[in-house]
Amino acid sequence: FWQTLGIVVLPMLTSSFNYYGLVLLAAFVAPGDLVWLIPHFLLAEMILFAMIALFVKWVLLGRVRAGRYPVYGSFYWRWLFCSRIIEEVTSLLDTIIGNTFLFTMWHRMLGAKIGKRVLIDSHVHVHDLVSIGDDVVIHRHSVVQPAAIENGMLVLGEVCIGNRCVVAPRGFVAPGAKVPADTEVGPMSTTNPGNSSSMNIINEENRPISIPYQWCWHLFLGFPFLFLMNGLPLMVQYVGITWIYQNFSIWVALVIVPFFFHFGLTEFSFFTVVMTKWIMVGKFRAGPLGTKNRGWDDFCGWFMERLTHNANFEKGMKQWSNSEWLSIKYRMLGANIGKRVNIDYFDLVETDLITVGDYSMFGSEVKML
Repeated sequence: FWQTLGIVVLPMLTSSFNYYGLVLLAAFVAPGDLVWLIPHFLLAEMILFAMIALFVKWVLLGRVRAGRYPVYGSFYWRWLFCSRIIEEVTSLLDTIIGNTFLFTMWHRMLGAKIGKRVLIDSHVHVHDLVSIGDDVVIHRHSVVQPAAIENGMLVLGEVCIGNRCVVAPRGFVAPGAKVPADTEVGPMSTTNPGNSSSMNIINEENRPISIPYQWCWHLFLGFPFLFLMNGLPLMVQYVGITWIYQNFSIWVALVIVPFFFHFGLTEFSFFTVVMTKWIMVGKFRAGPLGTKNRGWDDFCGWFMERLTHNANFEKGMKQWSNSEWLSIKYRMLGANIGKRVNIDYFDLVETDLITVGDYSMFGSEVKML
């Protein structure tokens, strides 16, 4: 019951909020005003579900302590239910505020102890047991997980990440791990409690470039544009479906609408990203980031990262996996892709800086930095 509740409740609430909210907006608002109201609608949605997640966390679950809890016990079901809700809401917030000071504040509100100048672009689990020092970078697709299932028990162990650490993409910080200061948990590596053999020491030669906080640019330029970019596909989808039902017979509409509902949303999301890339962001250039004269490049990298990690954009790319159409899409984003390249899908932001030769083949879940 609790598993089903955790998996079903929030997506149902989100879908209901989106559908009935758009219906009410369309009923009482002129179509031209939808462009400006839908971003406010998305903002209200994020605030509402963030409040729901915080209520669930602090009222139903409370502060979590390290220890061993029986699987299928009362605490386990409450923890599982709350984790599902928090993960869904965190994914929703990540599309707009990920890798910014607001996302760090969100993790603090959930109970994590986080230092200064920390950038998080991934999920952190069981926040009460997580302690993060200053100047830490946690990359996308990495995992900070203080929970594990062992011998029929839910084992919760405190995780401590020291100052100036980096958790690279696909890096895994295990329950009970203590990552020393100036250490990197490398790509595809994991930590063992009390053992730092899988970690790399960071020195001045291999220290990752620190991207400074750009809260002013994020707050007054990035966030408004992202809300607008996420709202436009919804508006086009709703207006398009309404027009189809008004101008075609019900039988023709029943055939066209499912096709438009799927491809209209995903492909329009892709083309809005392409237009934004070339009109606002421009071409990425090689060189060190985090320097005084590269502030705009830092912001553009973050902005494109948020757009390309949007669920509709990723769906619009992945549905053309292993086809020439996917290569064409990457070329439209600036990548230099050769002939007959087989791409399953790769995660890449700075597309202008990649060159792929002819007849190359990629596996799945590829991340490029």
